[in-house]
Amino acid sequence: MSDQAAARIAVARSLWDAMRERDVDQAMTLMHDDVEWIPLVTEGGPVHGSEALRHHLEGIAAAGLVADAYALDFEDCGDGRVLISGALRVRRPDHWLATVQRWWVYVIRDGKIRRAEACATRDDALLAAGAG
Repeated sequence: MSDQAAARIAVARSLWDAMRERDVDQAMTLMHDDVEWIPLVTEGGPVHGSEALRHHLEGIAAAGLVADAYALDFEDCGDGRVLISGALRVRRPDHWLATVQRWWVYVIRDGKIRRAEACATRDDALLAAGAG
C-alpha cells in the first residue's frame, strides 16, 4: 500500500473512531469546509458544508437514536477514494433495533473528507468509488 493510500485510510479510520465516541468536534476536524455528506436514508437529502453537517450530526444525537457503525474493511480505491464495508446498528428510545450491512465511500482531498456517501450495496459503493 502506498503512503498516500495509508494516509487516506488513516483519515477514514479517524472518522470512525470519532463517530464511535460520538465526538462531533473531533469528527468535524476531519471535514473539508465544503463537505458533502450523503446519508443512505434521511429527510432533506444530502448535507452540504461543515456547519450544516455539524448541525445534522448534533441533531441525530439529540434525537435519542443510538447508531453504532462497525467497520469490517477499509479499501483504498485510488483517486482519493476509500471504501468501507461494515454494519450499522440503530436503536431507538422505544427499544426498536435494526442491524444492516452497509458500505461507505469517502473522497479525501488534502487530508480532509470532501465527500461521504452511504450505500445500500457493495455494487452501489463501487460505482460511487469509481471502481465499479
